[in-house]
Amino acid sequence: MVRALRRARSGDRALFSAVTAGHLRRPGWILITGSLVSAVLGTAAQAILSGMLLTTGPAFVPRPDAPPAGLVAGLCALGVSEIVRRGVVLLDEAEATI
Repeated sequence: MVRALRRARSGDRALFSAVTAGHLRRPGWILITGSLVSAVLGTAAQAILSGMLLTTGPAFVPRPDAPPAGLVAGLCALGVSEIVRRGVVLLDEAEATI
């Protein structure tokens, strides 16, 4: 993210480039994947521990209180990378028409 922001400060052409889109796409997918893996591992750990520690009650209870902040941040990063990718296409078309 720091690399993408550093390129954004250097000008429009550096912001709308394939490199910047890649810098945004990679953390987006990492955040999405990490959030999903974290939710699965948390639910599995809760199910395993509740079976060990509790004598009554359900062994599997989904966690509704877990905030999907990582998932939302990853989707936002992917959205911005798509905007940058389309900006690259538009800049290339504008340069080709001149």
